[in-house]
This record gives sequence, C-alpha cells and structure tokens, in this order.
Amino acid sequence: VLSLGAWNVALTSDRDAAQATAAEQSEMLDALLEPGRAAVAPVVEDGRTVATVVAREDELRVVSDGLPVNDDNAQTYVVWGLADGGLPQALGVFDVVTPQMDLRTVGSTATGLDEYPVYAISIEPGRQAPSFPTEIIGQGEVAS
Repeated sequence: VLSLGAWNVALTSDRDAAQATAAEQSEMLDALLEPGRAAVAPVVEDGRTVATVVAREDELRVVSDGLPVNDDNAQTYVVWGLADGGLPQALGVFDVVTPQMDLRTVGSTATGLDEYPVYAISIEPGRQAPSFPTEIIGQGEVAS
C-alpha cells in the first residue's frame, strides 16, 4: 500500500508538471500569433538556432532555446538591430532564466522595432546595453 501511495504522488507530480508545460507553451503560441505584422529572425550560433527574435512596431520578444542562463547580477543579453551598412542599434535587454525554450519580453523604449533586416544577440557585462556590442553570440536575417 505504501508503494502504491508513493507511485500515486509521483504520477500526480508528473501530471502537474506536464499541465504546467502545456500551459506555458500555449501562452507562448498565443503571444507569438498575435494579429499584425511581425519581423521574425532566427538567431544562429555556430550553425544552430539558439533564439528567435519576434519584433513588432513597438514590442520585442525573444524565444530562447539553448542560450545559457546568464548571471542576472553581472550580465545581460542585448538584442541589436542591424540596418544595411549601419552601426548596430541596441534595442533592449533581457535575461535567460532557463536553458529550456522560453519566451522573454525585451524591455525597450524604441519604436520601429520591426524595421531591421537583421537582428543579433550579445551577452554583455553589467545590466545595461553598451553603445556597441562586446560579444555577438548569434544573428539572423528576417525571413521575407
């Protein structure tokens, strides 16, 4: 009887975890499928997609999938917009809190976030975006 009770607790815990994961994935899809124009750029590092930037006129989101968790006391990730022939523009910062797939809203006060043909992500020391990226870890073009 004791082992049956333990098995039931484990089964309930697994079911709750699966329901939580399904709810998170549903929220992610709802957020990404909002009506309207969006610029979508897979960010590639060493031939592997580690994130996807989803930019709308006044909103920027990143789906991280393989980016390492950053130390939120000492560093931050920065999304950069790369215009044709122009200097990189810091669009906003975010943290990666899990190595699993996760949707992060990027804090940004800029507008026209969806107007860049290429987006990049860097990891930066400190908690603010520098004027120029220190170490770009990946970039990607907007699919046309």
